[in-house]
Amino acid sequence: MTEQLNMSHNQIHGVLPNLSSKIHLLTMDLSSNEFNGSLPLLPQNANNMFLSRNKFSGTSNNFCNFTRIVALDLSDNLFSTEISQDCFMILMCLSYLNLANNNFMGEIPSSVDFWKSMPELGVLSLKSNKLSGSLPSSLCHLAELQVMDISGNNISGTIPKCVKYFAMFNSKLKYDSQDNRLTGEIPAEVTSLVGLFGLNLSRNNLVGTIPRDIGSLELLNFLDLSKNNLSGSIPPTLSQLSHLGMLNLSFNNLSGRIPWDTHMQTFDVSTYMGNPGLCGPPLVLKPYLKDEMLKKPKSTNKVDEVHENKFITRGFYISMALGFIVAFWGVCGTLVLNKWCWITILKMFIRVEDWFYVNVLVNKNRIQRHFEKH
Repeated sequence: MTEQLNMSHNQIHGVLPNLSSKIHLLTMDLSSNEFNGSLPLLPQNANNMFLSRNKFSGTSNNFCNFTRIVALDLSDNLFSTEISQDCFMILMCLSYLNLANNNFMGEIPSSVDFWKSMPELGVLSLKSNKLSGSLPSSLCHLAELQVMDISGNNISGTIPKCVKYFAMFNSKLKYDSQDNRLTGEIPAEVTSLVGLFGLNLSRNNLVGTIPRDIGSLELLNFLDLSKNNLSGSIPPTLSQLSHLGMLNLSFNNLSGRIPWDTHMQTFDVSTYMGNPGLCGPPLVLKPYLKDEMLKKPKSTNKVDEVHENKFITRGFYISMALGFIVAFWGVCGTLVLNKWCWITILKMFIRVEDWFYVNVLVNKNRIQRHFEKH
């Protein structure tokens, strides 16, 4: 009895012939070939079926009688029908379903019975299709769900508050809903997903603030909220996420100072760009600097010009001295100061830093204006 058939990563092309249902296969892998046309009759006793990265088209109803199938991967093909509720409800053992990068259309099935019929489903990928409608709350009945990716569709509406029930007893969960048309606020219930290791809600129309208790997601490894309409400040609890390796908050309407915790300042400047109201490292340009420069009147006579030159020289050396002090104590201070004293001095240096930035840019502007006159 043949248990496995692996013909993946070849250049086999053409129409796949019917395979007798009497063939006993546990795993069938035909991925990464050039098969085309509709799916033929396939062995119904297979547990794992991998047909990704081909050119299969038509419907996926050939799997309706695969009652023992555990993993089904039809990604990167040309399927263009709706997701059949009657078909998939029979697949009670399914734990891995990947329909990504096809042309599936219609809405995500909203029937509670539909999702309850797949109690073992742990991975669900519907990304990059033509699905529309809203994100049904019935998805919350997937008690074993660990990875859900619905990015790259036309999903609209709000994020169901019942997401707090996703993978409540599991160790890890990834949720990806980027590049849709989701609206409303990020529900506070998201912060109940203590096992969440990835959250991607980028390129939607989300509004409101970042949940203030987001720091409770201790396992979060990456967070992408870019290209929405989020406002308010960055929650200080975000700096508590010690495992966070990827962060993107760019192109929103966030404001205020970036939390001064060193972990938050290690991210690239692109993490925060496109938020005119944000200030603080790693952003160099601060929103109030231009206003400060505009407040300074232009010189009207040579007397003012002489005073400006003196101020430029004095301000330049003061700024340089302060810059040296800040740099020196930033490196050596931790070696001689206790924790609380260090925090107090850091807060003071933050204020000095603001003054330093303002003076350097103002002085630079005056120097340029001085040379333009000469």
